[in-house]
This record gives sequence, structure tokens and C-alpha cells, in this order.
Amino acid sequence: MLSGGSTLNPVVGSAGLYQIQVTDSGNGCTATDTVTISSDINLPPIQIALPDTLNCAQPQVVLDASGSAQGAPYLSAWSTSNGQFLSGTDGLTPAVNAPGTYTLSITDTLNACEAISTVEVVQDTVSPTLSIAPPDTLNCALTSLQLDASNSDQGSTFSYEWTSPNGNLTAGNNSPTPTVDAAGTYELQITNTANQCQTTATVEVIQDTLPPTLQLAAPPTLNCAIDSLQLDASGSSAGSRYAYSWTGTIDSGAEGLTPTVSQAGTYLLTILDIQNLCSRTDSVQVAIDTLAPQISAGADQLLNCYTPQLQLPGSGTGDDSRW
Repeated sequence: MLSGGSTLNPVVGSAGLYQIQVTDSGNGCTATDTVTISSDINLPPIQIALPDTLNCAQPQVVLDASGSAQGAPYLSAWSTSNGQFLSGTDGLTPAVNAPGTYTLSITDTLNACEAISTVEVVQDTVSPTLSIAPPDTLNCALTSLQLDASNSDQGSTFSYEWTSPNGNLTAGNNSPTPTVDAAGTYELQITNTANQCQTTATVEVIQDTLPPTLQLAAPPTLNCAIDSLQLDASGSSAGSRYAYSWTGTIDSGAEGLTPTVSQAGTYLLTILDIQNLCSRTDSVQVAIDTLAPQISAGADQLLNCYTPQLQLPGSGTGDDSRW
């Protein structure tokens, strides 16, 4: 009994059997009576299942309180101060699409008792870290290379997929370091299999396989008047990025485009581009003509008094003769 135990209208706060006794002060007679007070303060059953985690593949989840009291005489209501409902706030399975704390209140309309429970929705939408190092340039010596994304997220929860619309992957398509052998655009997509979040980046592979220009002019012929000459490749690629190599008997200038030679034969020039290591080779033939003309002064003759002069009967194959 909370108060008023000596009055006709006491206040009680618990169930039980209560007896009242009244005495007539005039005749000393008493009367008693009893009353039974029952209690109904049972809270409605309330139970919220642990929700899934919001992630890149699952942008919304359904909160599940279907194990709680439902139907008449129960009223349910959801609320949140930092989340977001999509639907179903007056039912037991609302849909939400934001992390936060969600509160469910169920009221028994017969006894006005209210049960309250909360659940936390967590979100994991962290994308993988992706970093691709600048690749080397494909050239005549480097015909394939490895792309390098080893500074990206790695581990059992990450998957890798390389693709190219115009290049060529030869190995390691599902690794951080694939091998390629063609110029083009290469795209890497990393997926975090734990939250299904993805990150994509591209890298460009360049190819430089342009060979040097090589032009060898036809040389003159060595002869008795021309005992040496310059080979002429001056129309070829020139500059500090090119190296020159002649084969044959070179008198001088073997490291340039116009070497001097004095012997007949085949002369081979190779030009190397020292930046892309591409080369080109060509040859030229140097001929020699040192064959002396055929000549004859004729037979010996005698000048005398009968023959004071003679015409010498010289002959030859040349076109310039002198006595």
C-alpha cells in the first residue's frame, strides 16, 4: 500500500488481496471486506535479428523483428535519429539504406505497456586502393613487359581483372603484375570480395619500333685516277641517338655516314637507334677498274737517206693517246 491506509480510498501499487475494516465508534461494531487487485504489466515480446551490413552490392537491408509481438492488440513503430528508412516503419520488417541506430517500440494497447529495443546498422563501402606504376616503352629489344599494380590492395579478399580493348595480355590477367606484348590501353579492376566494392584505373602502354632511315648512294668506281672515295649515306637518320657500324675495309670515318674506302668490295652499314634499339642494315658494292688499255707502237723501223721520215703505226684501245 502506497498511501491512505487509514482512509476509504487508499493508493496501492502492487497486486494482492486487500482487506478493509470499518468500525462504528458509536456501538463498537466492526465490518470487514476484501478486494483482490490483479496486475497486468507484462511487456510485449520484442526481438530484432542482427541485420546484414550495407555494402556496395547491398545498398539496403531489411530489419527483421518478425519474432516480436504482432497483430492486435499491439502497435509497432520504428524511429531513427541518424539512419534512413525506405519503407515499412509501421511494421516489423522495414527497409533501410543508411547506417545508424534504429529503434523499435511495441505497445500493448490493452495494458499500455511498451517494449523498446534498438539495433545498429553498419555500412562498409570502402573501395580498394589501386595504383599502377608508369610502364616502360615497348621497343625492338623490349618486346614484352609487366604492368605493375603491386602497390594496390592485395590479399585473399581482393580479386584482380585486367582487360584491354586494343592491347594484348599474355599472362597474369588476374594478378597485380600481368605481362603484355602490345601497345594499348589496359584497365585494371580490383574488387573487395568482402564488401563487393570496386576500383578501376587504366594505364597506357606505348610502343616505339620505328627503325632508322638508311639510304646508301651508289658510289663511283675506283680506277687508276680515283684510288679512294667516300661512301655516301648522308640521307640516312643522323644525330646523337644513332650509332653507325660499317663492315668492310674502311680507311677512315667508320663511325660516320661518309667513310673513305680504297678497296673494292661489299660494304655493309648498320644504323642503330640507341633509344628504341631498332636497327636497319643495307649494303653497297664498290667496283674497281684498273685494267690498262691495249697498246702497240708497231715494229721497229729505220730512218735513212731513202726514208727520211716515217709514220709510226701505233694502235690502242684507249681514246686518249700521246707520243
